Amino acid sequence: MIALTKREKQIWYLLGENYSRSEAANYLDISPKTVMRHLVNANRKLGIKSPRGNPYLNDRPRNNGKFMKKEI
Repeated sequence: MIALTKREKQIWYLLGENYSRSEAANYLDISPKTVMRHLVNANRKLGIKSPRGNPYLNDRPRNNGKFMKKEI
């Protein structure tokens, strides 16, 4: 069984609710860099080896909860 910390679970939940990393950091009163560190640690525990395996590591603009395509 994989044991994520309480904070890692909180961050995954908030990001799953379409909070950005910055919004999650503000909500939890921590820095965005700390949010990123928790995500990296959770990825390691979950066996996700690439940032592409975790959509929350790429803090892209969102539109109504859906990822927007990057304009060229």
